[in-house]
Formats: sequence, C-alpha cells, structure tokens
Amino acid sequence: MAGRYEIEVVDVFRQPQRALADAVFMTPTLIKLAPLPQRAIVGTLSQTQTVLQALGLEAVLP
Repeated sequence: MAGRYEIEVVDVFRQPQRALADAVFMTPTLIKLAPLPQRAIVGTLSQTQTVLQALGLEAVLP
C-alpha cells in the first residue's frame, strides 16, 4: 500500500466544526474516502487485520 494513500489527522478539539462537517461524533474515527464505497470505523484501531477487513482492504496484505 506504500504510496497509495493519503492520511489527514484532524484534532477535533481544535477543529470541532470540521469534525461536525465530516460527521465525526466519537473518537477515534477513521474514514476511508476512496476508493468507493466510503467507510468509517469508530473505536479502537489496534486489531490491524480487522481494520483492514472493515475498510475492504484485506486482500492487500501479503
């Protein structure tokens, strides 16, 4: 996946209006915008395989 993604970190305490605009109501939240379909994960991101599977990226792992 190297070079095939862009990550933006938004501090919801410093930019609450951005969080509301992006429909982020709880943290942590991870949002995948592209490729479609868009997906969001709320809560712990510690289980890598589960996170990748939820994002539809499980086939990317070797």
